[in-house]
Amino acid sequence: MWWDIYQFSEEIPFSHLQKRQKTFSVEKYLPEDHTKVKGKFIIKDISEHAIILLVEFSSRSFALKRLFRFIYFPSVKTVLVEPKELSTEILKNEILPFISSESENITRKPIRARQIRTLTKKHSADEFSLPLTYLKIKISLETSGIEGLKQIVIQGDNVIRGVETLEQRHEISLKFLNSGPWIGAGTTDFSIEVGKGLKIHRLEEHSLKNLATVLSWL
Repeated sequence: MWWDIYQFSEEIPFSHLQKRQKTFSVEKYLPEDHTKVKGKFIIKDISEHAIILLVEFSSRSFALKRLFRFIYFPSVKTVLVEPKELSTEILKNEILPFISSESENITRKPIRARQIRTLTKKHSADEFSLPLTYLKIKISLETSGIEGLKQIVIQGDNVIRGVETLEQRHEISLKFLNSGPWIGAGTTDFSIEVGKGLKIHRLEEHSLKNLATVLSWL
C-alpha cells in the first residue's frame, strides 16, 4: 500500500494525545438519514518513533462501518495517510486538530525525483548511510538520447555499490545512474516513488527510526 505524506508545524507529544477526547461526530461525512454512527479514535503506540492513529466509524450496520489509518511521526511532525475516500477530509477535520494546535498549517509532500537522490547522501557525519535495494530510473529519448527504453530497474543488496563495483572491476562505463531522473527507490524498510508516495515494508523499531530520519529529509 502506498501512503500520502503530510507535514505540519507543531507536534503534540503522545502523552497529551492519550488525554484527549476520543470520540467525534461523523454526521457531515454521511447522508442525512444516517445518524446512528459514532466516530472514535484508536491510538496504537507501536514505537517511540511512530504512532498508528485509527479512525473508526462504528455502527450496527456493516454498510456504514469505516476504518481510516494514519501513521504519525511526532519527531518530524509528519502524518502518513492511507489514500481512500474521505481520508483527506478526516485528516484535516479530525486528525490534525487532534494532534496539533496549529492544524491549519498542513502541507502535502509529494515525492519528487530530486528527493529520491537525497536517500544516497549522508546529511551529517553522525547519520547513517542508506543502502538502496531497489532503484527505478526514467529514460527519456529527449534528454538521454537512449532509444528503445522507457525505464531501468535495478535490484540488489546495495545497488549503488553494485553499479560502482561493476564499472570498476569490468571496466564497463554504463553510466545509467545518470541517464535520467530517479523516479523510485527502496530499502529493506520502505520504498518511495514519484506519483505514488511511500510504502512501508516493516513496522519494526529500527525500520521506523530509519523512516523518521528519511522523512526529515523530504
